[in-house]
Amino acid sequence: MDQGALVKAGQLLLSKLDATGSPPRVALWVHDSDPDRWSLWVVPKSPAPGPTDFYKQVLQIIDKDRSAFEGLDASDVKVVSESNPTVRALGTFMHVPGTGDIRLHNVRMSDVFLPDGIVLRSAL
Repeated sequence: MDQGALVKAGQLLLSKLDATGSPPRVALWVHDSDPDRWSLWVVPKSPAPGPTDFYKQVLQIIDKDRSAFEGLDASDVKVVSESNPTVRALGTFMHVPGTGDIRLHNVRMSDVFLPDGIVLRSAL
């Protein structure tokens, strides 16, 4: 999936989650080069719903208007804790409270290296 489509689908999912009253605190596309796959890491709002409830919510949102999400599948979304080292480092590195499109390539944040990522939100 091209990066423009990733951004568009991720931003749409964020807006739909925001509208439900469950705005995620962090949303970050992360590229894993080994299987050449992008995953949308999401840190739910605090207190967080259980992961199963969150995934059900994501699945319902995507299924309701699948054509608008251009190939984004619920399996691309990963619930990540705010204690995740990459998420914590990102929180000290940048603040994006709304919805953004910040592309990172070969970035070192403290002791964490992120080869490829796209920050949609970082509000810890």
